[in-house]
Amino acid sequence: MSDILNHIEENPKETQRLIDLEYEQLQQLIQNAERLYHEKQAL
Repeated sequence: MSDILNHIEENPKETQRLIDLEYEQLQQLIQNAERLYHEKQAL
């Protein structure tokens, strides 16, 4: 896992304060981005 994702995992409250997204919303955004990336790579 990248340093950024490690920081997010370890500091969800700080991350929420900085980007104004709840932790669960950010997790969903990351999952969607990963899924789209993998779909694009498969093409």
